[in-house]
Amino acid sequence: MFQATYNCYENGLRVPDNEIILRFAKYYDVSPAYMFGFCHLQNEAEYYKEILEHISENGDSDGSYARIALEELVA
Repeated sequence: MFQATYNCYENGLRVPDNEIILRFAKYYDVSPAYMFGFCHLQNEAEYYKEILEHISENGDSDGSYARIALEELVA
């Protein structure tokens, strides 16, 4: 990729297509959802950390929160 093209992406002068966004996600080790702006979590590790923090703070005696979170992750 040319530096000029990357600069256009950074400055909002061009919009990368989905394939380029997926390549950036892989390069920067973040989730595609994060690159598309659908999620505030950068990767799976942050996702798991947020789940565990929620369970630690609020409890999850029947495991429903963990189950739903894992189903979303797999989907």
